[in-house]
Parts: sequence; structure tokens; C-alpha cells
Amino acid sequence: MNLNRKAYKGDPDNLLRGAAHPLDMRTIVMKNPKCALRRGTLIKAAADGSYFAAGDVGDNSESLSGDAMSILGHNVVKDADGETLAVAVYVSGGFNQHAITGINNYALTEGDVLSAQKYGLYIHS
Repeated sequence: MNLNRKAYKGDPDNLLRGAAHPLDMRTIVMKNPKCALRRGTLIKAAADGSYFAAGDVGDNSESLSGDAMSILGHNVVKDADGETLAVAVYVSGGFNQHAITGINNYALTEGDVLSAQKYGLYIHS
């Protein structure tokens, strides 16, 4: 048995930053944005407890609002079917601000950074 061989190869994306904060993940069910999502997409929680990708719009084409609660842990391909989508997200840890994204040209705000910090997501510039 050769335990010194390389198991896989990954391309660094610089999403994770530092080890000062414990890193933890879980699976959530979120509103299906009907488009591909990239690792590092900011996931927010609406007042009704539903989750959605930052920059997503509601039925009346207005941007949805809520607290930044998690960060997508993997790429998700476009899914045109279904109302919801199960995804793995980071719920705590330290992250690189420049690797955090959203959909529909979403730009991370200072309010997002502060709201994420309430939940254990530390976004560093």
C-alpha cells in the first residue's frame, strides 16, 4: 500500500483564508436560482427562513434581501427544474473577500460582511 501518492489534484481558488476561525459545513435547501452557482457564492436567509443566492430576484423582479448566513462550498450546475436545491455550504470559517460572489452581478457590501460575522463567517479583505 502506497500512502504517499497524490490522491487528487485541485486548483486553488483562494476562497478559504487563514485558520484562525473553525471551518464547518452543512447541507441546506435553498431557492433554486435557475442558473449555475460558483463556489464562494454568498447565501442569504430571508425573513421567512428560506435561503437564496445573493443577487437573486423574486417573482416581481425585485432583489431579495436578508442576512448573509453561509457561503457555497462547491460549484452547482444549472438546474431548470424544481423550486429548491440542496447544496453544501460553509457556516463558519475565514474567507477571502475577493473570492466571495453572487449572481446577477452582485457586489458584496459592508452590510454583508457585518451580517456574515454574526453567524461565524469572517470575510477578510
